[in-house]
Amino acid sequence: MMTKDGRPSRINDLRYFFGPEEHSGYLTGCEEAVAYGRRMAMFLNGEGFSMGPYPALYLLLNPSMDPGEVVVTDYGGDWWQRYTHVAVPADLPGLSNATEIVMDATVAALRAIRPDLDVVVKAADRVVREHGKSLRFLMRTQTTKRYLIEKSFSIGVWERVLRPQLAQHPSYIFTSLTDLSTGEFLDGPAQPHPFDHYSAFMFNKPVRVSEIEARLSSFVSRERPPTSKLVKPRG
Repeated sequence: MMTKDGRPSRINDLRYFFGPEEHSGYLTGCEEAVAYGRRMAMFLNGEGFSMGPYPALYLLLNPSMDPGEVVVTDYGGDWWQRYTHVAVPADLPGLSNATEIVMDATVAALRAIRPDLDVVVKAADRVVREHGKSLRFLMRTQTTKRYLIEKSFSIGVWERVLRPQLAQHPSYIFTSLTDLSTGEFLDGPAQPHPFDHYSAFMFNKPVRVSEIEARLSSFVSRERPPTSKLVKPRG
């Protein structure tokens, strides 16, 4: 899978837990924040952001810590993930600004893990907050004589507690074209997918030019949407 031998690996997942360390569980009731974390992980993936050999960051939002405290650890349940503890209020899930608190805690943790990439983390945070569910994550490019073909995906907001297989705002797979002679951007019909963000890579298969040409009439000219650099599920 990833780099179990210890070589650097790009971040590809960010999950939230809440509660004192010995009684923590998945963060619930803050689905917008959970989506933000997934988007941050994928956007930083495109920037080549690495935490070392492990690609998954587990953030423990810990109400028993002192305000503003961040503790970066080198332990986790498996080789591919590590925990970082961040102080949050004890009544976090019920607060009106809970999403903002979790986002700020995420940035604080990432900056503590990679202080040398402070500028990269802050820039990613601005992009992800501004564009949210409209942000796309580029997973494939192909070039023909006429077009640059791109496949990308978005990350929707999931209802983890009720029905985790369905999204409140679905995630989508996109196939887009850029006309190399005119620069025109053409967007194909968005395809919803009922999986988590990592499973979007199941759809990352080469695009047949003949298939594109057969359904070219369904592509719509528009401004290019905000899109990450090329993301990778491994390595």
